[in-house]
Amino acid sequence: MSGESEVHDSAISPAVPTLVTFNPAAQLPLKLTPSNLASRRSQLETLLLDLDLYGFIDGTTAAPVRTITENGATKPNPAFQLWFRQDKLILHALRCSISESMYSFVSSASTSRTAWLILDKLYASNAQSRIIRQNIQRRSGHLGVRE
Repeated sequence: MSGESEVHDSAISPAVPTLVTFNPAAQLPLKLTPSNLASRRSQLETLLLDLDLYGFIDGTTAAPVRTITENGATKPNPAFQLWFRQDKLILHALRCSISESMYSFVSSASTSRTAWLILDKLYASNAQSRIIRQNIQRRSGHLGVRE
C-alpha cells in the first residue's frame, strides 16, 4: 500500500459510512517518543482530522449500540460493527506510531480513545516535568540560553 489512504466500498452511496484505512508507517514515519510527544501528537491529530476520524479519539464519535431489534429479532448492529472495525484500525495506527518505550503504556487500551487519553496524560506529565525541571534550573542559576 502506498502512503495514501483508502476508502473501502467506494461503490456504495456516499450516505453509507465506509471504513477508512491508512498506512501509519508511510504517513507517520517518525515514531512518537517522550522527547517528541508534542510535535508527533500534532501530526497524528492532523492526519485523523484530515481523514475525518478525529471524533474517535476526542470522544465525539461514540460507539453505536451493539445490537438492534428488527421485526422483533435482535441482531448485530452494522453501524457498531463498522465503528468497531474503524476504531481498531485507528488504535493499530496509534500503536504503530509510537516508540517501543511507550508501547507498554497503550498496549492495554481497548479503544483508540483510551489510548489517546493515555498519551494525553503522558504529554501533560512530560510537559509538567519539563516546567518543574526548568524552574529548578532557573533557581539554581543553571538555565542556559538556547539558540
